[in-house]
Amino acid sequence: MKSTVKLFFIAVLFLTAISFTNSYSQDSQNYSIEGIWERASTDEALSGARVQVTKDGDVFTGKYTLVTQQMVQACYETGEVKWFNIIKGNKGLYNMSDLYKTADCSSKFTDKYIEFVDESKINITAMGIPSNTDENFQVWVRVVESSK
Repeated sequence: MKSTVKLFFIAVLFLTAISFTNSYSQDSQNYSIEGIWERASTDEALSGARVQVTKDGDVFTGKYTLVTQQMVQACYETGEVKWFNIIKGNKGLYNMSDLYKTADCSSKFTDKYIEFVDESKINITAMGIPSNTDENFQVWVRVVESSK
């Protein structure tokens, strides 16, 4: 229970820091999450993976369109939902659930934020978990715009 309260407190502090240091222009709040995004990572197993984000009613969903060979060996599949329940928040942030696989290939989701760096680059950060590991901090670049 105490660790849950600590994680919640850290998440609140993190969000507060973002709100105070937010330097987004009005244009950045209008960037669309739709399109195809490629993982830019120092971890070669994850670098190059692609996710296509589409709108589904009031929310967005992202599915893998390309997974690396190492990801296939870790049970990831093309067509699998990577990001779901993506909801646009305030000041250019989105909230979502992000897929990860356990050692026994079970699918799990964790809550994360999507923050636009610019129109073609996003950072994904875990809610309430230190972002000092590659899986808790992700960089993605847009490779294809949405064809609205």
